[in-house]
Amino acid sequence: MFCVFSACMLQVSDPSYDRVLNCCKEAIERVPENIKAHYRCGVALFHLCRYDDAVASLRKAAQLQGKSGVYIAVNGKCWHFLCV
Repeated sequence: MFCVFSACMLQVSDPSYDRVLNCCKEAIERVPENIKAHYRCGVALFHLCRYDDAVASLRKAAQLQGKSGVYIAVNGKCWHFLCV
């Protein structure tokens, strides 16, 4: 539920990244292996300029998915985070 809500909040034109982050943290507390919650948490942290925390969340999402990196789109630009 919290993960779905955070996904919806990321779709609005000016999302509240603090609210997205809180929803993702709640989802992760309930299901620690929730890949999407870790990914969305990383996206929110990136937008909040908390880059070290963002990389840690994105790294966890990639790790859970068995990949070596993840991509996020920010302001029309694609960022690649290597998570090895």
